[in-house]
Parts: sequence; C-alpha cells; structure tokens
Amino acid sequence: MGKEYQPYPPPLQVCLDNIVPPVWPKTFITKGLQGTSPLVQRSTALCLVQVLEKYDAVLQAFREAESALEEDKESGQWKLRRKDIEREIRKRVPNFEVIIAFSQQKSTSLQWGADLSAEASERMFRSAMISESALRLMWAYHHFLPDVPSEARYDVGKLLLNDAVQRLSSNTSSKIAKEVAGFDSLSVLHILRLLQHSDQFVWTSTLGKQRSFLELPFYRWSF
Repeated sequence: MGKEYQPYPPPLQVCLDNIVPPVWPKTFITKGLQGTSPLVQRSTALCLVQVLEKYDAVLQAFREAESALEEDKESGQWKLRRKDIEREIRKRVPNFEVIIAFSQQKSTSLQWGADLSAEASERMFRSAMISESALRLMWAYHHFLPDVPSEARYDVGKLLLNDAVQRLSSNTSSKIAKEVAGFDSLSVLHILRLLQHSDQFVWTSTLGKQRSFLELPFYRWSF
C-alpha cells in the first residue's frame, strides 16, 4: 500500500526550519567559512553540505507527494510549496561567491621532503583538510543548487590548479604525502565530479606554462 498524504503540505516556515536551523542564519554560515580557525571552517562547510543534502531529500519527498496526489502541474499545493522552499533556501545559504573565495584560500606553500618540521606537517595537513571540504561544498552547490553556480559563471577548470592535484601528480613518497593522501584523493574526486556538472569547462584550455588539462597525469592517481 502506498503512502497517504494530506492534501495540504506543511507550513513553509516549518519546512525551512527543518532544513536550515533558525539558530544558524546565513550571516553565521558566511562568518564560519571566512573564519581564521581551520576547524571552524571545515565544520561549517560540512554542516552546510548536510543542509543541502537535507534540502534535496525534502524536495524529493515533496515530488513523491505531488505524484501520489496527482496534483495539477501548475497549481498543486505541494508543488507550489516546493517552489517556495527552493526560492527561500537560496536566501538562507551563502552566495556562491563566498564558496569560491573559500575554495581559493591561499594554502600552505611547502616543498615536499622528509625534513619538514612537525609544525609544517600540521600546516600541510590543515591545508589538505580545508581544500577537501571546500571542494566538497562546491560540488554540493553544483549538484543541489545548480542555478546558483551557473549564475556566477565560474570556470571549474581552475580547480585543476588545486594543491591536491599538484601533490598527487608529484609522485612523492614522503611521509607528509602519505598523511594527506586521503584528503587529496577525495579532493580530486570532487574536482572530477564538478567537471561532469559544468558546461563551462574547456578541455583545450591551458594550465600554467601552456600545459593542457589533458596532460595532467590522471592515470597515476590511485583512489
């Protein structure tokens, strides 16, 4: 037996508060991503990813209700409420420019080697950790809020300059490389998923000193 649905959907405010808690407004999210603490930044990014996942789950539930109730395509109550949720959620999450800035933070500039200090090792690990969370969040925006990044006209091909790509393509076997390999592998996976979502990426573009995107040694990465 299929699910039974009420003819009218839940109130808009109830839906929104169950996706983005009212104690976590847009200003707090933005400040968290722009903060100086790597732990706060990463925690904020991962929480925002969960918000977008919950948002998608709510939309899927509404679509199921629309189908079960055989609502009119234009004036159905559940459909109209879903459109309201889509519009209001965009107001409750940071602008995509904030996500771009988060992903473009200047990361630690270190040379690989076995003689890195403990402090330098920690900095390298934090850099990989923030990079992974930023790319995960950027992918979530492309996947769950595709209209938002498309309006920003951001070329995701620039992400191939990400430190994770450079580290994984360096074939280094240092201890530091092994410590950050997990985050780096996830970062590259996020980049590849982003390239699938983007219609602005140009494969014939160049990277750095006239290196083609296709020249990056993808085949050497092990996930």
